[in-house]
Amino acid sequence: MKTKSYAFLLPALLAALLILCFCEREIPPVINQARDAVLTLTVSSASSETKSTNAMNAFEQDSIHRLDIFVFNDDEDKTLDIHYVVENYNKTNPIQLKVSEGSKTIYALANVHGLNGQTQPDWSGITGRELFKRQVISLFNERLDNFTMIGMETITFTKSEAITVEMSRFVAKVVLESVSTDFEGTAYEGTNLLNVRAFLTNVINEKTLNKDNTVGNISADGRTVSGNMQIANGLCDTLGTLTANVPHNTKHYFYAYPNDTGDDAGMTRLVIEALFEGGRTYYYPINIEGITANNTYSFNVVIKRPGSDDPDTPISFTDATITIAVANWTEHVTDDVVF
Repeated sequence: MKTKSYAFLLPALLAALLILCFCEREIPPVINQARDAVLTLTVSSASSETKSTNAMNAFEQDSIHRLDIFVFNDDEDKTLDIHYVVENYNKTNPIQLKVSEGSKTIYALANVHGLNGQTQPDWSGITGRELFKRQVISLFNERLDNFTMIGMETITFTKSEAITVEMSRFVAKVVLESVSTDFEGTAYEGTNLLNVRAFLTNVINEKTLNKDNTVGNISADGRTVSGNMQIANGLCDTLGTLTANVPHNTKHYFYAYPNDTGDDAGMTRLVIEALFEGGRTYYYPINIEGITANNTYSFNVVIKRPGSDDPDTPISFTDATITIAVANWTEHVTDDVVF
């Protein structure tokens, strides 16, 4: 019996398989769309003037480690043209990538540490802009040395275009500039405050990438956050002992996602907790109305009397004054709060 040898076919079959594998990795999300235009993209990261002075200090809060670039077609379905990933981004080197011609919306995302409850970003299945905007990021995945940032630009491509995408952080920054006591003429004159700490409550935990949609809240206050210790330090910090008539001028920084609720009970709060020497623990909650991404909310606090029995009950003294001003991350606006 004669046998036929097909060994000569093996190299050809292997080559075909390799070509197929390569093509699967290179198939664009939008089929039959030639990429004849060249995009040169520069990212301008959100500026940072201040460093954190709590336990996680000296961070460059404008750094970009990973950059995800999404180019969407401005067609009826807002289909994805290309997704491009840059690891270890170097801002001195512009990014070049090939795109198809036509009107586009470009998103640049920096430092996405996780999506949809996962600790790693998974962009598989993103075929259009609306689905992209519904992806969820979590405060628990944030890192104080490289916050999640986003920027968006629209442009019409012919053959080559160069654009700069301005980035901004999802988080807002709350700064406790100083805390002091003024018990003069009261029964508490000369009293020290012990175990003083400050923390945020009613913090939004999750946001979609369109920034407008709130998914959930952190159910507990900043004192009980566990897991990611970086963001735990961004929600709660210890001040220690506050000596009578000696201001505590060390700045403390806290971070939260935007919260635009108009309900007092749901507003993000900065709370100061203090044990009166020889007495009991009191709380001094400060509502931060309409907290907005990439803005700074700064406070100077003067304590003149005992506060509330719990962090959710606002102070109702008639002579208490609270003023709130908003600043860009790079500026310093001081707000005085007197209890």
